Amino acid sequence: MSAPRASRPGPRRRPGYVWMIFSVTTVLLLLGMVLLAALLVRQVVEQERSSVELMIELRELESGEQLALQAQLAARPYLQPGSLEYISKEAAAEEMATVFEEDFQGFGLMNPLRDHFLLKLRPEYIEPDTIERIQTALQALPEVQEVIYQPSVVERLSGNLRTLMWYGGVVVLLFVGLTMVVIHNTIRLRMYADRFLIKNMQLVGAAPGFIIRPYVVRAISYGALSGVLALVALAGLLWWISGELPDILTYMSTGMLATLAGVLLAIGIAISAIGTYFTVRKYLRASLDDLY
Repeated sequence: MSAPRASRPGPRRRPGYVWMIFSVTTVLLLLGMVLLAALLVRQVVEQERSSVELMIELRELESGEQLALQAQLAARPYLQPGSLEYISKEAAAEEMATVFEEDFQGFGLMNPLRDHFLLKLRPEYIEPDTIERIQTALQALPEVQEVIYQPSVVERLSGNLRTLMWYGGVVVLLFVGLTMVVIHNTIRLRMYADRFLIKNMQLVGAAPGFIIRPYVVRAISYGALSGVLALVALAGLLWWISGELPDILTYMSTGMLATLAGVLLAIGIAISAIGTYFTVRKYLRASLDDLY
């Protein structure tokens, strides 16, 4: 009776990296949505802050004095570029008559309005204490009669920004932490299937660096691929939202979107590479008994 023929080993199953890429992509997409929402809300608040105006009422000035003051104001560091506007008292009266649909000068009354400048401040200067200092400095000018703004609006916007920064920062940090944990656990589950292969390479004399390097390089490529897929999905989501809410595009900038893309790619690559490195090192340090 002939001895039974030894069965030939079947083909080695390819690693399930597709599932890992899908998991990492999903987590990065969720993180991207949270970061994008936080950036959009901050942008909305910043635009509201940029709309705060100061009215600088003037004394009776000659044309040369008015031009000199305008040049002086234009050089101030807190001025939002292109926002300085001179309005004469005659133009202000005409605007008021248009708004109220009645010309008070038609009753023989004198024009009580003054020539004035309207200007907007840079967003970083929209703080109650800062605007008070600017108001005090401007009112000290001999050409200025009074500086008027709405303190309640400034306080509300500053409070909204502080609240947004606090709660938004906490939410973003929680999602970043959750992303790191999920990606790391996904990598550990994927590398668990290769634990004996890693140990066998070590037992035949391969150096740790020789074993770790291919896994880390592959993790970097898969992390980058996951980041790109997450960005494509996020771009599709933005395209759909912009169709429903066209005004949302006014709150986005190329720099903001480029920063978001860079952050997602960096997180995907960094966590994948670091998680893979430490996971492989763990199996290299483990005994054979610990692998079972």
